[in-house]
Amino acid sequence: MKKIKKPYLLSALLLATFVMACHDDTITDEPAVKGKTSSVQFQSVELAIAENVKDYIIKLPLAGKATKAGEIIIRVNAAKSAFDLKPAAPEDNLHLPVAVNDESVQFSITPKDNTIIDGDVVVEFTIAQTSEGIVLGDKKSLKLTITDNEIPTTANFSIDKTSIKETVTNGIELSITLSAPAPGTGTLNVSAQSDLLVYNHNYITQPAAENGILTLPVKEGDTQLSFRILPVDDARFNGSRELKLSLTTAEGAVSRGLNKEHTLTITDDELSSKPKGYTSGDGFWSVKREYVYDEVSGRIKEVHWEQNTPGTLKGVDHYQYDNSGKLIGMKLNAVDQVVFTWEENRIVKKERFRENVLKEYSLYGYDQAGNIGEVSDYYVQKDGSMPMSFRFVYLYYNDGNLYKQLTYQPIEGKDEEYVLISTKTYEHYINISNPFTMVNILPNVNSQPNLATTYRIEANGTNTLYELSYELDEEGKPIRRTARSGNTSEKVSYYYY
Repeated sequence: MKKIKKPYLLSALLLATFVMACHDDTITDEPAVKGKTSSVQFQSVELAIAENVKDYIIKLPLAGKATKAGEIIIRVNAAKSAFDLKPAAPEDNLHLPVAVNDESVQFSITPKDNTIIDGDVVVEFTIAQTSEGIVLGDKKSLKLTITDNEIPTTANFSIDKTSIKETVTNGIELSITLSAPAPGTGTLNVSAQSDLLVYNHNYITQPAAENGILTLPVKEGDTQLSFRILPVDDARFNGSRELKLSLTTAEGAVSRGLNKEHTLTITDDELSSKPKGYTSGDGFWSVKREYVYDEVSGRIKEVHWEQNTPGTLKGVDHYQYDNSGKLIGMKLNAVDQVVFTWEENRIVKKERFRENVLKEYSLYGYDQAGNIGEVSDYYVQKDGSMPMSFRFVYLYYNDGNLYKQLTYQPIEGKDEEYVLISTKTYEHYINISNPFTMVNILPNVNSQPNLATTYRIEANGTNTLYELSYELDEEGKPIRRTARSGNTSEKVSYYYY
């Protein structure tokens, strides 16, 4: 065998090493460590940041230093572009270079901060590809939530109550104030509820309500919302009625504040200013009357009354009319009924029955001017008889105001002879309409069309003069009356629809 000399052998080995090196696919500037890899993953699978942060760094650690230079590609998936990335992510792929001995890679995100409420943004980052020497760890994806940092504006009713006459058919505008310009769009729902008012019959709204709910749109930048209530003039005597308005729900860029309720009173023009009732008393006793009117005719329908003397009694007198509008009766309670008898277009008799048994009656006589001139009262006695108990005589001024009431009792055993037991004299009047007479002769008669300023009581040897003073409202109607005599006083308060 021919021996090869050592110098030639060494040259051959070096040549073989060079040829093998030329066939290696990866060439790096630095020598690779054979047999070793690094793993890469996100630090967490979920993360949340506010939209007003700047250059938030997201780091991906490498488990073991990078053994080779290369690249990690992260796929970016987002519903809308609400952020910027460094480095940029063309075609939604983020390319992160890796150098030998790197222990991590990173990128930064800056959300686009705005001044509107547009909701949270969810971005998903997924490690899509790694170069040789880098393998995927367990946390291959990151769900990043960019939270909207704007807060909704707060809605409140500007005031808590208003009123409008039903004749104002163009309605009233009600305002809702927003605490700040609306940072986006939204809706505010307002409910309209009433036990007495019916939508499309007694009122309508703009915008139109559906099932009692108005939906008000909120636009970006709004500082106030409004809607209108338009009454319907129904030509009925139905009094003041309330509409309860409430901010019920809010969505988007608006929320409900503390002033969520508003009461709108729709006043009836037919019933407006009609007498509603009165209270009187001196501290030891009190009397209260409240009048309810029929919706169609406007006549008195009911009188609610209460007496405290000091025990409390209360009830409701129901007025009854015939087809022509004449008062023909009053139902006082479950057992008491009053019946009126008419002749020549005026009441001449009143009867009171209890469980259909006559208990008392009164006869009415009229003077030449048509005023009630006398009344005779008869009450049933234990023996069943019904003699006259009192006789009242009424004298009037020429204007129809009562001048004097004289009260007589029959003298026992003497027919048609009477004894005067008391008088009430009303010496002065002022030219102001009187809503409630001081002398109730009949329910449908006002014996004092004007306000008396004095009255004198003579009874049992005494003679007491009362001075009457009044407080008037801005329309000139009396709202308070005070009667004084010496240290004694009595107050009456009047109320109106």
